[in-house]
Amino acid sequence: MIPALLVVLGMVGAAQSASAERGRGPDFSRVDAAVREGIRKGIYPGAVVVIGTSERILHAQRYGRLTWSARSARPRSDSTLWDLASLTKVVGTTGAVLRLVDAGVMELDAPVSRYVPGFAGGARDQVTIRMLLNHTSGLRAYLPLYRTASSREMAITQLLADTLLRQPGDSAVYSDLNAILLGLAVESAAGMPLDSVVRREVL
Repeated sequence: MIPALLVVLGMVGAAQSASAERGRGPDFSRVDAAVREGIRKGIYPGAVVVIGTSERILHAQRYGRLTWSARSARPRSDSTLWDLASLTKVVGTTGAVLRLVDAGVMELDAPVSRYVPGFAGGARDQVTIRMLLNHTSGLRAYLPLYRTASSREMAITQLLADTLLRQPGDSAVYSDLNAILLGLAVESAAGMPLDSVVRREVL
């Protein structure tokens, strides 16, 4: 995503410079073409681009649809909110883990059970913090906790009761459960809620 963003930003700068020389508004056709190419390649189903200065919007355009369904609504350039939740895993939770490792509060190769005692027994004892980070823990990709758990405590109980599907360290499968366990480990090691750790140590 970042290289694409840099390409778009580069095109924006070029468009503004070229149009300034011609004495008219910026030409954002290359930006539009780049975003449409991403949709054509199946990288994302839709997008919104809003480009402006502190004084005015120079370009606002919507492309594609909100989901991969042809019946899905089109995004709006003035109000569509995009779900960027997985960024909190990379920036927030992973950042917090690495800060605590750097401070000597957590160890990458320590078993998860050191920080989350309920995650223990059998092959679980082999799962390390590093395995949660690189998705080789053996946990399934996800549990539908949004449907089956009505509270944080119930979600944690269901997560800790789940079984591993693969031998720890054998193969990588992206799993939301790894991030949830990492958050619990961070809270245990730091002695405070995850959002507080992220605010203090990362942001």
